[in-house]
Formats: sequence, structure tokens, C-alpha cells
Amino acid sequence: HIHSKQVSESQTNREGSLPPTERIQRILRHHFGADDAMVIFQSIEKLHETVLKGLRTGQPQAGDMFRSLTLPLIPSDVSSLGFDEIRSGDCGTFHRALKAAFPVLQSKTFRDVEKPTIKIYVDDTFLPLAGFLLDPQESLQKLLLFGKRHEAIYPTLSDTPNMPNRGRKRKRSGKADPTLDLDTTNSALLPFIPNISKDERRKAHHIVARGCGDFITSTISDYSFKTTKPDDSSSPLQVQTSALLVMWSKRKGRSKNRNKKLHKNTLFVLKKRQREHLTAMQCLAKALNCHVGDIATAGIKDMQAITFQFCTARNRSTKDMEAANQKLTTNAIEIGSFVEVDWELTRGENDGNRFRITLRDLKRVEIDPASTAKPRSESFVPCDKAHLQGRVNAIERNGFVNFFGSQRVGVPGSFDEVGVRPFDIGRAMLKGDFDRAIDLLMIGRRVTHANGIHESEEIRNARRVWSESRRDVTKTLSAMPKGNIMSRERCVLQGLKRYRNSRDAFKTIPFSVRLFWINAYQSLVWNSMATRRLEEFGARVVLGDQVRRDDGTVTIVAPDDISRFTIESIVLPLPGYNVEYPQNLKQMYEEFLSNDTVEFKKDAPPEETAKGAYRKLVVRPTNVSVAFPGDTTFPSEVLLGFDLSTGSYATSLLRELMVSTVMR
Repeated sequence: HIHSKQVSESQTNREGSLPPTERIQRILRHHFGADDAMVIFQSIEKLHETVLKGLRTGQPQAGDMFRSLTLPLIPSDVSSLGFDEIRSGDCGTFHRALKAAFPVLQSKTFRDVEKPTIKIYVDDTFLPLAGFLLDPQESLQKLLLFGKRHEAIYPTLSDTPNMPNRGRKRKRSGKADPTLDLDTTNSALLPFIPNISKDERRKAHHIVARGCGDFITSTISDYSFKTTKPDDSSSPLQVQTSALLVMWSKRKGRSKNRNKKLHKNTLFVLKKRQREHLTAMQCLAKALNCHVGDIATAGIKDMQAITFQFCTARNRSTKDMEAANQKLTTNAIEIGSFVEVDWELTRGENDGNRFRITLRDLKRVEIDPASTAKPRSESFVPCDKAHLQGRVNAIERNGFVNFFGSQRVGVPGSFDEVGVRPFDIGRAMLKGDFDRAIDLLMIGRRVTHANGIHESEEIRNARRVWSESRRDVTKTLSAMPKGNIMSRERCVLQGLKRYRNSRDAFKTIPFSVRLFWINAYQSLVWNSMATRRLEEFGARVVLGDQVRRDDGTVTIVAPDDISRFTIESIVLPLPGYNVEYPQNLKQMYEEFLSNDTVEFKKDAPPEETAKGAYRKLVVRPTNVSVAFPGDTTFPSEVLLGFDLSTGSYATSLLRELMVSTVMR
């Protein structure tokens, strides 16, 4: 253990002008003394050289992964440097100097022990790349230095001269391409072994992506690189091969800003018309030149409506927002009411939603009182004010069953009639069957919503190509319509093309969308259990019900508590690993999940499980208003306004409003 002494201010100020190795030795001498410091420094050098020697002599075969690297156990006196009461500034200086002087090593301070300790160990993040590189020793040091550079530069591919654009094929000419200098400052250019295959290059790209999410990569083809002969270090050797280009993504620059204590975020209102949530977010991100994850919302709004919602944009000023608004007018999207804030919205932070709905072509169902048939004959007749006002008053007084709407669960009907519903995909995810989940996503819906509107011929053609080509990703992508249409399908197919794995490909879809499908299955179960609960026990509190108390806690109704609660106090759980099922419905829940072979496990990946929650069985709208344009007994339309708590559906209220008889 190294017992710390105070370092003078003048000595600290001189550290930045010293070479990295000298900075390391200065700190070691300060804590160990000259003799011991030299021994430790030589041990660190030996460890670094051991790794480099393994890279030089490993001689991996073409295309083989460098799966293992035989290294001696790090001596305890080197791998653990104890610092007692060392200043944080000295730790930072040591870490930065070690990164610069010994790229394949890294260090970390552990302060959760009696005496804070700095541990030095091998940085094996990119070691699997060695089997694909022409000169793994030189290339890996270059990549690690590039990644650990303190003053990093974040260029894009288009900023680098003589580099092809990412994803575009270069036009070949009869002349050889110019030789590139491998020691660039804006990128790390790593030569591949000659004759490397496309699949092997793809593996190399994946290694870099897993090692650092802020890197973007591209392949540079048909370039000559200068290297040295194995038997003569002074003689240069020209090698014609391809190379892996590694650069910082634009997201890296944004991530630096996220770490600041105060974010320059903008709160704004988003208006969209007939736009699906993910498509709207993608259009907005493009206009703001940011990532979809930089735009935060409190929830998802319906597609078949004109919706307004609050959003926050990370690290964007009001001027940025005003400029973006000019680009959005053609996308049926508008933004406004900009206010700079130092916080971000999170899911579920809204208190509720306000609805303004116009109902037209009003009619009501009339039953023939003289009919003896079962069911009795019905007919549509004009709807009068008194009837409609009475229905609205009943809902305002008694509330309605808090069913999830078709936007969440899907359009009612058989699979052959309506196609895939959101809960179908969620069920496959919860089973861990991502091949099936992708197939369901690609099969799609035959009816987009309850009024019978079907998908366009372009979309249906792309789905046919997927089915008829037996999951041919390239053909299906080519058949897809241009623009932001089929954004989810395009995202997952591009993931399949990159990862060749259904689970990883599915993860390329934004997490909020994946969560939506799991929530859809939970909603299906909840709707079914709510129906069973009302059929079995009616609109009264019974033993075994779960209720939410005034303090927010959920409890099971005891015999003495029945009279204290009303139907509005009852809650039903959305299935998950962190909820308790009501005693009077537990068997029904278990049978439903067992029939679908679905099980919620706490230790499962997020895409295969859910925590669960409790939801009110009955809710009541507030601030209800009814207006009849014109002064007629039988109005042709009505303007309806009301507020609902978060998570409740206006479509469920309208369904209750439009059910005129018990039989219907």
C-alpha cells in the first residue's frame, strides 16, 4: 500500500508538460520512494510488453478469432497499487498517463475498501480483432490510443479527405488507389489481413461496435499500406489489402454534453396528424439532427387523431427548434411553445390527457317492443339530444370499465380477418421466440384499425416478398416503399443483415417500441380478467378483490373492509413478476398464462419479461362537456370534451357511450 503525501501545487501544475512515463514515475516516486518506484514501473513495462509479444508471436490464421491470449498472472505488487488518502487529482493524472504510455493497459480506482486502491489490468476490449488484422500489435495500440485520447476529435466520414462515404461503393478506376498514412489524427485505420472475406470483416465491425458504442466503422477497399518485413524492420513493405476505418460518431459529442450538470434542453409541444409515434419521432430527430433517444416524451399518442403532447429535446436551443419546425411542415408535424429547461421528461410523467372529439352522423339503436325473437330485432333511428345527454351523464356519474383500447391490444377479429395484432408479437417475445416475433412483424396487419382501412399495395407487396422469398432480407429491403413507411420492419431487417441473429436484430428496434408489444400482451390479459371479474362478481366489492388505499398501497379486501370501498377502488394487476394476483382471480390468471406458455421471470432479459403493475377497474372522466351545434332536437353532430387520467383510453369511453342496450 502506498501512503499518500501532499503534492505541492507547483508540482501539480508541471504535470501536464511532462511525458506520460515521467508523470507515472513521479507519482510512484512520491508514494514509494525512488528505488521501489523504479521496480514497480519496470513491472508495468514488462506487463505491457508481454501483451505486445503475445500479439506479435500469436500468428493467428486468416479469419480466426483471437480467442485467447496467454499472459502470466499479474504480480500482486503491480496489479494492486494501494493509495491511502490519495488526492483525486493524482489518481486522474495516473490514469491518463497510463493510457497514453501503455495503450493495452488500463487502471481503475476502487474506493469502497478500507484503503483506496488503483488496479492495473490488461484492456482486452479489442483483443479479438487481432485475428483479422495485418499488424495486430501496431493496429490495436493505435485503436486503443484513439479511443482513450483525452482531447478527442469527433469527425464524420465526410470530413475525412479521400475517404468513401459510408455504405456507398467506390467507382473503381484503372489506376491504383493512393497510399494512406496510417497515422491519421481524425480516425484509426487498421489494415486487414489480405484476402479477408466479407463475413470476417463483418465480425470485425461487430467487435468494434461492442467494444465502444460511440465508434462508427467502415471498410476501405483496395488500398496499399506501408508496413515492415518480419525479418527486416528497416525495409518497408507495400501490402495491397483492405482496412477497417474507425471514427467517432456524432453521438459521442452529444454524450459529452449529457455529462454536464446542467442540460440545455428545450421543452416544447408536438402536434401531429395521422402520424404513428415512431415515424413522428424519426422525422423530428432528422429535422433536429439528433438521435431519436434525445427526444423524450411522457407517453405515446394515437395515430388516428390530431394530437398534442409535451416533449423535451436534449441539448437543443429554441433557435434549433425554430429552424427544425420549418423542415417539418410537409410531414404533418408541427412544434412550438419552446422553453429552455434543465430536465428531461420520462415515461409516465403526465397526469392525464384532455380530449376534444366530434361525433357525426348520430343515430341510436331502437328495439322493437313487439318483437318476440331472441335476440329482439333492432333498428337505427335518429339520436335526440336527451338520449345522448343522458348517456353522457351516466358515464360522468358511474364511470366506465377501464379497458385498454384497440390502439394497444389490436383490432378485434380473427387472425385471418385482421392479421397480426400487437399482443401476438408481445407473446412471442415473452416466449423468447424472436424468429416468430420477426415473422409476425413482417406478416403485419390486414386491417390497420377498426374502420376497415387496409395497408397500401406497396406495403403488402413487401410483405409478400418476405414470405415468398423465405426470409430473404436483401430482396425484402429492396421491395420496401421509400421514406419512413414500415420503419419498424426496415429497422429489424437491417439488424438481421448486420447481426445474422434474430434476438440481436430485434434489439435494433427502439426499446419503447419493444416494450409496447409486451405491454400489449399484458393489456390483453388485463382486458380478459376485467371481463371475467365483472361477469363473476358484478359491480360490487367482494372478498379477494384488490383495492388501492388512499396512501397508494394495494391490499386484499378483508371481510370488515368491504363496506369501506367502492368499485372505483378495485384494481387488477397487469401480469408480471412483481405483482400479486387477487385471490378470487388468481386461478384465471394462471390458466390464461399457462395456455399461452408465458412465464414472467425476474432474471430474464427485458425483452422477455415485465415487472407488472396495478390498474383501476373503473375510472370516471372529469371536466366533461357536451355541445350541440345548431338548435335542433335531432343534432347531426356533437362536440364532446373530457379529461382522463394517464393510461385510460377515450375509445373505451366512446364504446361505453355508444352501447345503448344491455344486450349490445
